[in-house]
Amino acid sequence: MSHGSPETAEPNLTALLDLVMQLLMFFLIVANFVVEQNNQDIKLPEATTAVPIEKDQKHTLSINIDLDGSVILSADSKLDSELRIKQYMADQYQFFSRNPDVKAADVAVVVRGDNRADTQYIYRVMKAAKEAGFSNINLRANRFAPGGS
Repeated sequence: MSHGSPETAEPNLTALLDLVMQLLMFFLIVANFVVEQNNQDIKLPEATTAVPIEKDQKHTLSINIDLDGSVILSADSKLDSELRIKQYMADQYQFFSRNPDVKAADVAVVVRGDNRADTQYIYRVMKAAKEAGFSNINLRANRFAPGGS
């Protein structure tokens, strides 16, 4: 016969809650960076042969080009001269080259050019990416369904 008070063993959930909060913060931050890469003001061209980016493509560099041909880096930062665009692409290539987890050749450069922009602006960025060393360069377009509205 025991004269003590009955105690139930309860697991300590503090560490689990801490882990869940850290994971939640990580995914919120990562999702925010992905959204910032795509500028919603860019009106993409429509193409009947547009295909989605491959799901196994892990590393992408999105380049947004507005109507005036400027490369949009953020809400208040643009590159409008050819020299600055070339330097930016070279810097990005160097960044990926220095990262031991990423092969710069595996990085897909996704050019999101406004459909109203002159094609010379799109070509200028693609050429700068090629000269910097990127080999996987893609144009982003919306899928157009013939006969649809």
